[in-house]
Amino acid sequence: MVSSIPAEGDSPGELTVNHFMHTILKPVFASLLFTSIAFLQVTGEVDEILDRHYEALGGLENLGRLETLSIKGVNRFQEQEISVRYLAKRPNLLRMDSESPEIKVVRVFDGERAWQAIKQPGAPKQVTEMEGQEAVELVRESDFDGPLVDYKEKGHEIAFLGRETVQDREAYKLTLVEERGARETYYIDAESYQVVKKAADVSTRTGEILFEMYYDDFREVDGLMFPFETAVYSDGETVFTGVIEEVEVNPDLDGELFERPR
Repeated sequence: MVSSIPAEGDSPGELTVNHFMHTILKPVFASLLFTSIAFLQVTGEVDEILDRHYEALGGLENLGRLETLSIKGVNRFQEQEISVRYLAKRPNLLRMDSESPEIKVVRVFDGERAWQAIKQPGAPKQVTEMEGQEAVELVRESDFDGPLVDYKEKGHEIAFLGRETVQDREAYKLTLVEERGARETYYIDAESYQVVKKAADVSTRTGEILFEMYYDDFREVDGLMFPFETAVYSDGETVFTGVIEEVEVNPDLDGELFERPR
């Protein structure tokens, strides 16, 4: 199996495509897709902010009708384009495909176990059951509604940290601490009430790296709003930019898509 972690001393600008797909693309892409549908249950001023946020997304009734989701796009990493596809189905089925000329990676959570298939030119496909932190992260991402929905029942905690400026606009800052200790910070624009930024640490063998994700170009698809553009930064450097090309709400997804890759 090809190593997915950069050598000691590698900077974000020196990451390989393989590491990008294994360690960065998976959590970041998934985060991009589900940030726009996640919500909080808090009190006071935040309740009013989030009520407006729900309406900006398309309303709770429309969000509740979401049973399956398909998103296709292209991420630009260094000088390469990587095609990505994200499929999700309630309650916790997940499939992520990413492909470049160098490597094709498929990751699946079938509701019980996490699998991955790796295919490189001139080499046989490798299909293995995922273990360790990568498996934990994939299972976490299989939560269809995201970690913010019913966060108390899941053992998570939330704090409202006031207001900050995001790209010259005022935003409300909310931080989520998950039961396992993972921390994510969301920034909700004070005018549009869309999530315009998210910050999260990604664990690697050489330590944690902070990634900041910015969302833009919000468009309506079947009554729901999605950010069609994203830019991801680490330590002031651009890691990748992404563009969503197609969103399908409640498509018919065959159960075989979420089985062990073949």
